[in-house]
This record gives sequence, C-alpha cells and structure tokens, in this order.
Amino acid sequence: MQKNRVCKSIPFLLSCIIILFYSISVRAQESDSTQDADSLVRVEMYDGNEFRGVLVAIDEEKVVLKSNALGQITLYRKYIKKIEMVDSLEVKAAKPGYSEIHSTRYLFTSSAYGLEKGDSYYQNILVFYNQYNVGITDRFSMSFGILPFFLIAGSPTPVGVTPKYSFPVAKDKVNLSVGVLIGDIIGENNGIIALPHVTATFGSREKNVSIGMGYVFADGQLVPYPVINFSGLIKVSRRTFLMTENHIISDGSYIVGLSIVGAKSIISKAALSYGLGIPFTTDYASEIIAMPWIGLTIPFTNNN
Repeated sequence: MQKNRVCKSIPFLLSCIIILFYSISVRAQESDSTQDADSLVRVEMYDGNEFRGVLVAIDEEKVVLKSNALGQITLYRKYIKKIEMVDSLEVKAAKPGYSEIHSTRYLFTSSAYGLEKGDSYYQNILVFYNQYNVGITDRFSMSFGILPFFLIAGSPTPVGVTPKYSFPVAKDKVNLSVGVLIGDIIGENNGIIALPHVTATFGSREKNVSIGMGYVFADGQLVPYPVINFSGLIKVSRRTFLMTENHIISDGSYIVGLSIVGAKSIISKAALSYGLGIPFTTDYASEIIAMPWIGLTIPFTNNN
C-alpha cells in the first residue's frame, strides 16, 4: 500500500514543481515587461558583476541605471568594463559572464545549456566530490570528476569523464544536449560503467526547466530501465538562483530517487550552492530523511 502511494505521489510532486516554476516565471516576465526595451542596457564590471536596467544618465564619470529590483543605481566608469544595449533583457551577441556560467548547472547536474569555448569552472560538492568542466568549442564541453578516496588509506577511487554536446532548437527557449558519463573505480576490477543521456531545457538561462533521461551500461549489458532527471531554476535576484533537482530510477516495481531543493548565491565571481537532499525509496515510504547539501563553484571565463 505504501509503495503505491509513493509511486502515485511522485508525478504529483513533479507537477507541483513545474507549476511553481511556471508561475514564478510568468510573474518575473510581467515585471520585466514594465521597462522600455529600447533603453535597456547591460553593464559589466571589472570584478565580474553585471547590472541591467533602463539608462537614466551617462557621462564621462558615471552611469545611472534604474531597475525594478534595485531601483536607481550609480556605477562609476573607472570600474566598468563594458556597456551594451540589450533587447528584451537579453544581451545581443554578448558572451556569457560569470552569472551565465553558473546558470549552466543546477545543484549537481547540468542543463542543456553549455559553456562557450575557453570558459570553465571548478566545482566541489560536500567536500569530497570534485569536478572540472571546460568548453572545448561553443557547443562541445568536457567534464572530469573524482571522489579522491585514495587519500583515505588508499581506498578505491571513483572517477568519471563526461563529453557533452549542446545545441539550440529555439534560441533562449529550447536547448538540447547529448552526452555520456563514463566512470570507473580505480582500485577495483568492476569494469567501466557508461550512462549515455539526453537533456532538454525549456526556457532561458535565468528561468528554465530541464528533463533528462539515460540508460546505464554495466558489465557489457544495458540496464533496461531509464534514469530520469527533472530540474529547474529561476534567477530571483542579481546574485541568487532558486533550484531543484529530482533523480529517479526504477526497475518497474522498486523506485530509488534523490530530490534536492536549494539555491545558488554568487559571491564575487564564485557561487555557493546550498540546500537539502532528500533520498527516497519505495521500501521506506514512511521515513523522510533530509541531509544538508553544500557546494562551491569557481568559474574561469575567457572574458578575462
């Protein structure tokens, strides 16, 4: 009886999350639409921060902007790296800044948006997990991950590499990516595990939801049940994203999953992610266990 209730509740919970993100996105769009798109500008600072708003005044010493979120702000020209006109809050022909690099990932997994050539970042999650991701071209990137358990009495060490190809279907509205996670455990003879997967992201870099699916290859065989992922984010301020991730795998009767709910805050150029991870299975439907989730991302952009 408990298994049936859990199985029925998962689609309901995912539907609630979709509706929540959609409603917040609509409100944000309504708020943005009150500004005049013809006078919107994007100002990039030398410290990596960026500001967007209606241009109020500009001279040799300062730039004055007005935005719905921050009101009227004054920026001094000696600290400004670049000023660009924008169309409907989207930068024309501009390369991603630090905020855009951070928005390619959720709390753990990535969206179908990719890095541009030369952009990269280092990510640490819960102290142990380390990953480096780099854009090889504007559409192809590689990530390298390791859990360095060899530091603990030479224990077996999981490692993995993930090539990923991203491409837009409708610019800033629908993106697709295909990739494969190739993993091994150094110190054991279990063989290589592969997880080819595809991800679709709907929305912009600052407001989107993603649905992903893949199949596991292990011991030369394909596991006949998919690994499913649903994720979403929305930028609620200049430095903060709200995020959620949900990972589910089932054999048809038994479900194992992990839900993560949290946020990511940009501090200077780096980003701190934090939240709660909630694992669940159909065997323990009556128990809810939440664990803290914390991570750090340090970007390296070719805008430098």
